[in-house]
Amino acid sequence: MKFLKRLIAQSVETLTRVACVLALAGLLFLVISVVVPGPLPVVIAMGVGHGIGILACACYLLAIVIDTSKRDRVAAVTTTPPKGDDQRKTDA
Repeated sequence: MKFLKRLIAQSVETLTRVACVLALAGLLFLVISVVVPGPLPVVIAMGVGHGIGILACACYLLAIVIDTSKRDRVAAVTTTPPKGDDQRKTDA
């Protein structure tokens, strides 16, 4: 639970940057498989590259979820009507 609170407290911008760096690292491993076309380097590069790519995608999706939940909370707080003045009774 402590990890989740700390993760939510992190900024969305930081998670997005981490996702970008991980995606570039994953692409680097995939490019290595093209540059060094041996069987073992290709298998290792594809496995590691896809694993890093999945982590990048997960970081980006987590950033989207956190950003959406923060915006929903802010919208809920700012759109609540004030009590008293707006609740006037009108006789028709």
